[in-house]
Amino acid sequence: MDFHTVIGKSDIKTFLRESWSISWPMTLIMFFEFMTGLVDVYIAGKVGKEIQAAYGFIIQLYFVFIIVGNALTVGSVSIISRLFTAGNKDDLTEAIYSTLSITIIAGFILGIGASP
Repeated sequence: MDFHTVIGKSDIKTFLRESWSISWPMTLIMFFEFMTGLVDVYIAGKVGKEIQAAYGFIIQLYFVFIIVGNALTVGSVSIISRLFTAGNKDDLTEAIYSTLSITIIAGFILGIGASP
């Protein structure tokens, strides 16, 4: 089989168009998160270089956690909404309880880890 026969150019364009139509809000959110962090680092630099260095390090960690958190929540909503519209009550219940239990456990672990 030839690669071009399996995936035609129109299929790729359709895939990219549909992917962009779904992902543009999250891309916009991440862009504004980035711009907010950039302005924060600039303002922290006005206070002092030590504060700017500390804030620059912390904002990188925050950005990673925000991306992971957004990916998990968007993925969870996507799975739950698909199962809801499919009408499969057993899989829907399992997905909801799995999401809630993982969220509670992760929140508990991160809460204990973040406490002084």
